[in-house]
Amino acid sequence: MEVCKKWYVLYTKRNKEIKVVEDLIQNGFKAYTPVIKEKRKWSDRIVEKNNCLLPSMVLVYIEKKKINKVFEINHIKKYMFFNGQRAEVKNDEILAMKDYVKNKQKINNNIKIGDSIKIDSLNQNATITHIKGKKCFAFLEMLGATITLNINQKK
Repeated sequence: MEVCKKWYVLYTKRNKEIKVVEDLIQNGFKAYTPVIKEKRKWSDRIVEKNNCLLPSMVLVYIEKKKINKVFEINHIKKYMFFNGQRAEVKNDEILAMKDYVKNKQKINNNIKIGDSIKIDSLNQNATITHIKGKKCFAFLEMLGATITLNINQKK
């Protein structure tokens, strides 16, 4: 008998995403949250910190009959819902997130606001909406979301 597992979105307490993922994995679940390392500059020091790309959200791969077992883990508030049902994430989308975090897509430095670009890891087109220093912001038409991309700098 084949077990039908799906990726669901959990809503967690603020800044507890990494801890929740660790606890879920320790309890035998498959869990993921995309994390990137960012350097933050303060007046007296530079700090490297892990930041979650999906604030207060964790993705868990679980079968439907064990869906309430996750609430045995601390800091989990609820499942996210979309159109009255638990929000599900396709496996391809999980792989795209992992690829995005791993490769951190970079684009040419000769772009302009309004240009249309192809985001290979998401297999979607995006329109450049804003450019600020080494970063640009692009709007994904299909998802209705804005992403941040790094701009390649000429040396």
